[in-house]
Amino acid sequence: MKPESTYIQQICLLTITAILVGVVLKELSVVLIPLVLAIMFSYILAPIVDWSGRRFALPNSMGILFSLGLTLVVLVFVSLMISSSIGVLQENAGAYETHIRELNEKGLSWFKEGPIAWLNQHGIEVNLESFSSLLSEIPVSGLLGGVTNTLIQFLSNSFLILIFVIYLLEGRNPNVESSPLITKIESKIEKYLLIKLILSVATGLSVTLFLWLLDIDLAMVFGLLAFVLNFIPNVGSIIATLLPIPMVLVNPDFSIFTLSMAIILPGTVQMVVGNVIEPKLLGDSLELHPITVLLSLIFWGIIWGIPGMLLAAPITAVLKILLENIEITKPVATLLEGKIPKKTIESPDEVSKSKVGETEKHSSESKDTSSKVEISS
Repeated sequence: MKPESTYIQQICLLTITAILVGVVLKELSVVLIPLVLAIMFSYILAPIVDWSGRRFALPNSMGILFSLGLTLVVLVFVSLMISSSIGVLQENAGAYETHIRELNEKGLSWFKEGPIAWLNQHGIEVNLESFSSLLSEIPVSGLLGGVTNTLIQFLSNSFLILIFVIYLLEGRNPNVESSPLITKIESKIEKYLLIKLILSVATGLSVTLFLWLLDIDLAMVFGLLAFVLNFIPNVGSIIATLLPIPMVLVNPDFSIFTLSMAIILPGTVQMVVGNVIEPKLLGDSLELHPITVLLSLIFWGIIWGIPGMLLAAPITAVLKILLENIEITKPVATLLEGKIPKKTIESPDEVSKSKVGETEKHSSESKDTSSKVEISS
């Protein structure tokens, strides 16, 4: 069989495999999304389990219960704070609706006296009545109810994640030595997830504190969103900074100072954490090119929707760690950084030429050895 046909067959098989893997990931998303989250949580909780075993001489099962208990306390505290914030906002929903109508009337009056009047003078008729009725009928209470239902649906999946985490932690055996390659890969993944989690928690707490000092409603919710979006490089920090703006605008106590501070303070936190602290702690080895991040967001967003977009960057970073520690796939890991690998992939003609050269070299070496044997004899 010719090398060209073999090369084409390999490309076709890889393409078919990639399509089948995408279909499987899409169809099994109900199970795979909690499983991926559980794997990440197990890497984060594993050091706590090991520490409790060393510090308090607890068996593995008790260490798992201890780590899960700490996690449960944190989740309950965050859930109570979020529900309290949403409850306060629902109580003030009427004031927000009134303020939205006032802003609507002021904005429409300005448009009618300014741009709309100018367009009407030049023969372009614009009717803003439908737009005005649409804005005046914004169901703030209904939107808040939808947010609450989304949070409840997310918490309902946490039970399946908990089951997966328990089995993954129970299946660990830290006393058994793994191969150096597996140990190296696991330590890098664990380091990445732990540092990313700590920095995301620090970002979320800072954003919550600043928004709370500015007396902005849903400060805890925006802090939680900043924590989650911090796992999306570049794009997530921008979204997290802009999210509180609508809440500031519809607040009856709106002021330009509050709006500017609500953008500057969280934006400064995102900039310092993302551009100064995180590269220093993680190093350049886990750096991903913005195009790689964008393509991963698109791919995992198509496969798993919004959860896939949130998990896209961590999954890609973990895949990069795996690829760069295997000799054959190192060029792919280099490509994910946006760098061109030093060794390029050879074409079929070059592969055949190299094989011919190797056979000629081996034949010449065999002739030399045979002549030496004859001379010695």
